[in-house]
Amino acid sequence: MADVWRREARQHGLGELYLCAVRTTFHSDPSAFGFDAVVEFPPHGFRAYRLNAQMQITNPEFRGMVFNYRHQVIQSLAETPGDYTTFRCVMPTWDNTARRQHDCTVFIRSSPELFEYWLHAMIEQTRRRLPMGRRLVFVNAWNEWGEGCHLEPDRRSGRGYLAAVRNALVRPTRGLPPVVPFDPGREADMLLTEYARDPALQIRQFAPAGAAPAQGSLVSVVVPAYNHAPFLREAIGSVFAQTHSAIELIVVDDGSTDGSFELLTELANGARCPVVLIRQPNGGAPAALNRGLAIAHGDYVAILNSDDAFTPTRIETLLAAMRREGATLAFSGVAFIGADGALVPRHPLADKLKAKIDAIHDYPSLLYSLVLSNVAISTGNLLFARALLTVTGGFRDLKLCHDWDFVLAASYAGPPVFVSEPLYHYRLHEANTFAAMRLHATQETETVYRRFFANIAGHPLLADEGERERFLRFAPRRFARFDNARPIFFAGKLCSITFEPAAHRRLPGGNVQNHFPNTMGRGKWPCCGHFRRDPCQCFAH
Repeated sequence: MADVWRREARQHGLGELYLCAVRTTFHSDPSAFGFDAVVEFPPHGFRAYRLNAQMQITNPEFRGMVFNYRHQVIQSLAETPGDYTTFRCVMPTWDNTARRQHDCTVFIRSSPELFEYWLHAMIEQTRRRLPMGRRLVFVNAWNEWGEGCHLEPDRRSGRGYLAAVRNALVRPTRGLPPVVPFDPGREADMLLTEYARDPALQIRQFAPAGAAPAQGSLVSVVVPAYNHAPFLREAIGSVFAQTHSAIELIVVDDGSTDGSFELLTELANGARCPVVLIRQPNGGAPAALNRGLAIAHGDYVAILNSDDAFTPTRIETLLAAMRREGATLAFSGVAFIGADGALVPRHPLADKLKAKIDAIHDYPSLLYSLVLSNVAISTGNLLFARALLTVTGGFRDLKLCHDWDFVLAASYAGPPVFVSEPLYHYRLHEANTFAAMRLHATQETETVYRRFFANIAGHPLLADEGERERFLRFAPRRFARFDNARPIFFAGKLCSITFEPAAHRRLPGGNVQNHFPNTMGRGKWPCCGHFRRDPCQCFAH
C-alpha cells in the first residue's frame, strides 16, 4: 500500500512522500511495511491495571474499563523509542462514555498540570533525540464530544489545557551538565590532574596531619554534598571517627550556595586521613557521585550522604561481613534521626521504611526484598568493592532512584549482604527528596525495573530454573512486561512466544485482560488458545 501512494505521488509531481504509520497495537520497525516513521496514538498501546474494583460504579450495566491517567503518563515517560523514527504523542484526557456507553474506556485523575508535565517531557525528549525538521510532538485531541479528549475550553478546566500547551512550549529545557561517566580503566591520579585543569571545577587536596600509618584495606568514602551546611560537621566527623583507619575522604560539592565548600575546607584541615574536595557546577547527585568514584583509590568505596552520619564501627563491621560472605556489596540497618541529630522514635516515613527493613528476613533471599523496594534506603548506606563498578557502570542519571538502580544492578555480580545492626543514621527533615516528587519517583521506578528485568533469565542468583520461576511468580504484577526483544513471563512462566505489547496484560487478582477488545477482539490468544473475547488464561499455566 505504501508503494502505491509513493508511486501516485511521483506521477502527480508531488515528489517523495514521508509516510508515518499510526501506532495502535504493533511495536516494530515501520520500514518493514514501507513507512518512514511511527506516530504514537495514546491510549492505544497503553497497558496498566484496571481500577474498576476500586471505583464505586453505580451503573449496573457498566462493562467498561477505568484507568489512571497518571499511569499512562508514567508509562510514556519510561518508554524507550526504538532505533527507528518515533514521533511521541500525548493526550489531555480520555472518556468515551458518550460514544461507547456501557463499554467505555475512562482515564481518571487527569489535569491540565499533569498534561503539561507530560507534554513538556516529550518536547524535551524530542529536542534531544530528533534532528531539526523532524522535531514533531503530536497531541491526540478531538474537537468533538465523542472521546472526551479535547484541548478546547470547557466548564471544568476553562482554558487550562490550552495554557498547558503554551507553558510546555515556553518552559526552558533543562540544561544540567552531563553525568560524568565512570571509566574503570582511567588512573585516578591522572583524572584528578585533568580535573585540576578544568576551569569549571575547584580542587583542594589535604594530606593527613600527623596520623599513624593506616591499617587494613583502603576505603574511599565519597560524599556528594549540596546545601547541607548545617549537617556537614556531623557527617564529616562521623567519617573521621571510624574505627577502620585506612580511609580517604572525597567530597564533591555539587554547586552549593550555603557556604558548604568553605565549611568543608575548614573541616578538611587537620584531618587524620587524605581529603580531596571538588566543587562542580550543580549537576545532580549521580554526577557528583560518579565524579567522586572516578578518582577513588580504595579497594572499597563507602558512600555517605552529606546530611546523614556513620556510626563509628560501620565500615569495620561491613567489611568483615563482606569478607565472611564473599560479597561485593553490603548495607546495614538504619536508625532515623531528626534535624538536631537525635534519634526519632516515631515518624510516619520512618515507620514505613523500618517496616520494610524488618521484613527482609521474611523472604527466601535478600533479592526478594530488594525487588519490592529499596530496603537499603539510601545511597549513603552502601559499601562495595570498587571492582563492582565494572559491572554496574557507576550511578545512572536518575534523580531519585539511582541508589536502588545501583543495588539491583550490583546483584548481577553476586548476592549483597545485609547487616541488621543500625550502622547508618538517616536524617528525616522537611527537605527529604521523595515528599514532593511522587510522579517523578514512580516514573523512575519503571525505568529501574526495565533495566533489572531486561536480562533476568541470565541473573546468576536465579540460575536455577525453579528458583527463577519462584522469583518471577513472587515479583509484583506490574513487572510482567511485554517487550518484543525479551522473554515474556506471566506468574513466573517464561513464554517462548512474543506478543504485541498491547495484546493483554496481567491485572489485580491474577487476571489478564485485553485492554481494547474493539481492536483486538478477533481470533485466539496464541499462548493459551482461548478466544480473544475472553481473558487470556496464561496466569493458569
